[in-house]
Amino acid sequence: MRCFGVLALIMGLAGCASRPVVYYHVSKGDKVVAPISEDGVRFPETIKAYSLGRYRDPHHPRMMHERHLAYRVEEDATWDYSPKSVSLSNKESNPNIFQAADAEVELKKQQDHNALLTDQNKVLLQKLNNVEQINQEAERLAKENKALQEALDQSRREAEGLKNNLETQFQAQPVVEPPKKKGALEKLFSLLPNKN
Repeated sequence: MRCFGVLALIMGLAGCASRPVVYYHVSKGDKVVAPISEDGVRFPETIKAYSLGRYRDPHHPRMMHERHLAYRVEEDATWDYSPKSVSLSNKESNPNIFQAADAEVELKKQQDHNALLTDQNKVLLQKLNNVEQINQEAERLAKENKALQEALDQSRREAEGLKNNLETQFQAQPVVEPPKKKGALEKLFSLLPNKN
């Protein structure tokens, strides 16, 4: 166990040892080679910009971040081992990246707005269908009401005709009063002989 500890200490110290720096001296007579461009030698790192909308900070719940761009290194720079390769990404900063990110955000807003409008249209269509059904029911009831009103008017005309007929018949017949009932005293006097 002691050997293992000493071995670990030696390896740790060896890992911390610095490498010697080598300086090359170029005399004035030698030509300096121009720097080599990265095209064909290395693939540059790929960086993508993401447009983030408003969000609450997960570490500070009382803090909100406004819309901004976040840059992320998608791929680190690597060596190009093929002799005739062409770099597929542009290392220079793209001035249109903000416009593209804003366009993406605007597109997302439009899509959300369209989805909201679609939902509202479905609700409105349902309400419109309900109103149409209510209107059809109202029209049916109005037709029934009109038919009942016509029947009532016809019944009133018939009743008026019958009333007029009864009035004319009543005026045509002589009025005969029914005989009055004699009281008990009158019956008694009627039984007495007449002196005439």
